[in-house]
Amino acid sequence: MKATGPIEAGDLAQTLARGERGGRSSIVKPADGEVETVGEPPRQTTRPPSRGPRRDRPRRDLVIGPTLGQGGMGVVRTARQVTLDREVAVKTIRPKLASKAASRMLLQEALILGRLDHPNILPIHDIHDESGELHIVLKKVEGVEWCALMHRPDLLREQLGVDDALSWNIEILMTACNAVHFAHSRGVIHRDLKPENVMIGRFGELYLMDWGLAVCLEDDGTGRYPLALDATSLAGTPHYMAPEMLGDTGQSIDERTDVYLLGAVLYEIVAGQGPHTGGSMDAMIERARRSRPKIPDGCPAELARICRRAMQRDKSARFESVEAFRDALAGFQKHADSRRLTKLALERTEVLLSRLAVAQSRADHEHVEHLFAECRFAYRQALEGWPDNEAAKEGLSRATAAMVEHELDQRHVRSAARLLRLMPDPPRALRERTERSLRRAAEREQRLAELDRAGERHLPGLARHAPFASALSSLIAALASALAIFQR
Repeated sequence: MKATGPIEAGDLAQTLARGERGGRSSIVKPADGEVETVGEPPRQTTRPPSRGPRRDRPRRDLVIGPTLGQGGMGVVRTARQVTLDREVAVKTIRPKLASKAASRMLLQEALILGRLDHPNILPIHDIHDESGELHIVLKKVEGVEWCALMHRPDLLREQLGVDDALSWNIEILMTACNAVHFAHSRGVIHRDLKPENVMIGRFGELYLMDWGLAVCLEDDGTGRYPLALDATSLAGTPHYMAPEMLGDTGQSIDERTDVYLLGAVLYEIVAGQGPHTGGSMDAMIERARRSRPKIPDGCPAELARICRRAMQRDKSARFESVEAFRDALAGFQKHADSRRLTKLALERTEVLLSRLAVAQSRADHEHVEHLFAECRFAYRQALEGWPDNEAAKEGLSRATAAMVEHELDQRHVRSAARLLRLMPDPPRALRERTERSLRRAAEREQRLAELDRAGERHLPGLARHAPFASALSSLIAALASALAIFQR
């Protein structure tokens, strides 16, 4: 990236008016020669006197320096812009590819950049024709390509203080989305979005580069701009290409083409390489045509869904705009705390399940109850922050079902029924087992009650145990009530 030099001030500001001619302040010079300020101090900026233009100004404004890099058609060199005394970057056609058609493409890139005044889009300063060779003058930025940092958490931590590489990469992608969304609002499609075309500056600035394949959605009638309607041949970077960029799928280029490319960059963030990487050119093109990327197992489920939707082969199934794609990424970032709590809860759930398998003593049972309380609290907190957190829902259901099984094994039927009612969609087998246990408990208590009544008839002396019989009857009634509530 390029650091610009200071911009010189214009002409000297007008001399401050005096007395009643002044503005909100005046400068008065008394007879003794001292200067006295009346009212507020002057607000104008004091500048040094202008020395006028240099008479020895060189004829050439650009002094070309060493090469910064080159692509398929163009080469970028550093240069010094003499009139403004600053370092710039100059893009020209590679000498071996010089032609009128190539010069026209470079001019079109310059014109498109002229339409895109955005903080995250590389600015163009000027167009020069040096001895018949077209130069476009760009801001020189000092920094590195995103791809050099994307999979280097050590560098991110050391140079930028970043501890969460995934979150940082998502933020960079969202910033790139801002630039692309702005371009779309101006009717421009980039067509070559990839980490190599995003520059990260030394001070956190980000620039979306290389608009050489950009096309316009609308024809302004001048014939100066390349049109998406005419983009019917294969063009782009095969590692990331959308199916319609192959030129033979019957789908045209539009905003959702860039949505696909941004989804392909997201794929590289989570998978470590572009979605169509590897093999011959024909193999990569065939993968782009099918567009069935395999998301790595370690990818968060929410992020995997975003990536798959953005990279749908059918454009109509993708996010309808880059803004919608960015909003989905913002939602993922917002759910970070919920995912963290879910991870902790899942880890405690594994401990709970292992302890349930060996629980024997009363102390063991108390310990598993404590573990379950921890898990349940963490899951509920995770769901409070993100109600659609499927991992938290599944984890809570799994932990609760395990505790229901445990309570049934311990013949704590009422506790099991109470826990089961907390599950929004309990497994059918578990529900049926709990119902059977409730019925058997009620039947058992009913038989005991009948035996007690029979004993009272034959052994009048048992009447003194009436309080026990009353308590037993209450227990039977409670079990029957629990069963009735559960079956609703």
